[in-house]
Amino acid sequence: MSTWRGSDIAKSFGIQEDGMVLNGVFCFNTPFGLATPSIYRGDLDFLQWLGGELHHINTRLGRLSLSLLLRAPTGYYYGEVDGEKVLLATLETGPSCDPRNAFELFTVAVGLAHVHEQQVSVAGEGPDWLAYYQTQRDKLLQLKPPNLSKRALVAWANLEETWRLCVEESINLLTMLKGRPRKTCLVLGLQSFTDFVYLPDRHQVHYNLVANCHLDSPARDLAKLVAAAGGETRIANNMLLSYQRVREISREEWKEFFAHLWFPHEVELGIFSDPSVNPLRLQQASNLLQAKIGMISELEDLVLPPIYGVDEEEEKEALTVNKKEIEPTPIELEPVWEEAVNEATEPVADQPEVPEVESQAEAPTVDDQSPVPGEEGMEQEAEIEEPQEDVRINMTATTSQQPSVWRPFPPPLGAEKAKEEELEEHEENNVNPELE
Repeated sequence: MSTWRGSDIAKSFGIQEDGMVLNGVFCFNTPFGLATPSIYRGDLDFLQWLGGELHHINTRLGRLSLSLLLRAPTGYYYGEVDGEKVLLATLETGPSCDPRNAFELFTVAVGLAHVHEQQVSVAGEGPDWLAYYQTQRDKLLQLKPPNLSKRALVAWANLEETWRLCVEESINLLTMLKGRPRKTCLVLGLQSFTDFVYLPDRHQVHYNLVANCHLDSPARDLAKLVAAAGGETRIANNMLLSYQRVREISREEWKEFFAHLWFPHEVELGIFSDPSVNPLRLQQASNLLQAKIGMISELEDLVLPPIYGVDEEEEKEALTVNKKEIEPTPIELEPVWEEAVNEATEPVADQPEVPEVESQAEAPTVDDQSPVPGEEGMEQEAEIEEPQEDVRINMTATTSQQPSVWRPFPPPLGAEKAKEEELEEHEENNVNPELE
């Protein structure tokens, strides 16, 4: 495309100027604002549908907006230059979005879910990602480490092992899903979270690369979005939760999502054949993949138990069987424990009030001249008069605190011996005369 002249592209769209370069991007100044060209090799029927629906789609995305396609004088949303189909989409400039920004993360995740919910009136199938991943694996197996230092060779081997582990896991998961029907919808064809830009004057998030839009499974779009979390489970989980506020993810989509998430999108295959690569860059790429593997492991613990369970009918059947087998039986408590439980659960307000004893006739007096009963009578009377106390277990430990007594200071060294001598002398002087 660099060999084309701007006038050729402008002519195909009826633009009078040759274009300019703004922030490293070639663009035109049109009545709709800045617009940038790009090559399109997809389905033309889908392109015509997309060009006519983008304006209506933007009204349903909240704070997310998509670029619009400009129509050529021919009535199509593309122009022909040297046999190639060229698009012209509006361009918005601004800082790249960061997944650590809560507003940008929520806006992108919710907007992406709305995009996947759009009704598409054209039919189409997504790319064969299993064949593509297998091709990438075969390319890796054919690569040999370039002439590097020993330290770089060690880092190269570690990265190659991690990269191969990720792609093998992705291929295995997609192989399990092979032959099953795949749901296709409108996807953005995301490459990175930085594809979105923030527009401060409108407080919106914008997506310029509408040329990447196509029909595919929403799982890959979602996997590319979560891969931008950089291995941080908290950010990835927030993305998934925000997405599911709008669109529910089916069980099959979850499985395909993890298959695409395992693929090492973050590390390009060309790094293995670069003779000038340094060990630090190789180590950073390996650490990035290791962090994503840890993130996937944590996400699988959150998501996989419900999606890899038995089918709904089998699950209901198992629940009914378990309910019959593990039906709870009533537990009979002993009278003492049953009374204690009832008393503990009884509200305080419902407890009966104890009436005060006003009569003094029942109390025994000293002036009572009744004869003293015998020993057996006294025991019976004591049993009748004394109320029987409930035997309760006091769970609070009782501690007896000894009063602190101030004692004199200990005598100095040698004082005990002097005291003994003084006592002996006192005994000798005070001798009992009767004994003498």
